[in-house]
Amino acid sequence: MKKAIAGILVLSLALVLVGGCIPGGKYSSPEKTLETFVNAQKDGNVKAYLDCLAKESKEWFEAMIKMSPDALSSESLKEQPIEYEPGDMKVTEKSGDRAVMKAEGQPMGLIFKKEGGNWKIDILETMQQMFEGMGELEQ
Repeated sequence: MKKAIAGILVLSLALVLVGGCIPGGKYSSPEKTLETFVNAQKDGNVKAYLDCLAKESKEWFEAMIKMSPDALSSESLKEQPIEYEPGDMKVTEKSGDRAVMKAEGQPMGLIFKKEGGNWKIDILETMQQMFEGMGELEQ
């Protein structure tokens, strides 16, 4: 019986450490992912910052860092803090593995993609949407 209890405790601890793979984890919703992202930036934690990104966005940032190691550093993250409080942005669209969070009154938002059960920020699609929106404004 003691071994069974110890086994359950070890399994529970492992699930807590994995974080994003259990309900309530740091990537369990777009809101939690955004909060994790903002905190990583405030802390200057490059790894945690990149871990919030969708696979292709993360690969793009990693390629930029290889070309210019100073492009994304702990110091550069801290120098440009995101002014965000939980509730500043809300999920305005959610369909399957894609969600959009927007601040009230803003036409464009931050796009999230669900990968492996975790919500991640899709910077590339967000930038594409932003550039398309700028083109529409010019017309």
